[in-house]
Amino acid sequence: LREKINQEIDDYADTKELIRSQIADLPDEKQRILLQHRYLTGMTWDEIAEEMGYEKRNIQYIHRRALDAFKTLHSFALDGVVK
Repeated sequence: LREKINQEIDDYADTKELIRSQIADLPDEKQRILLQHRYLTGMTWDEIAEEMGYEKRNIQYIHRRALDAFKTLHSFALDGVVK
């Protein structure tokens, strides 16, 4: 059981590092920061809006654009994962 748990932790860490490096490839700094806050640190929309100095609806708009850019940039890595 311990070995299985350790393997899952290692897999999680590897996946998180892959995501971190793929987010870093985005050319738009606001999009990178937003995705890092949301998916790597687990911040809420309200926390992100406050941190970045935007209204929540603007954060959600930037998020949509960031996901589109991410999907375009990394479509090869998302096949079968994101629709």
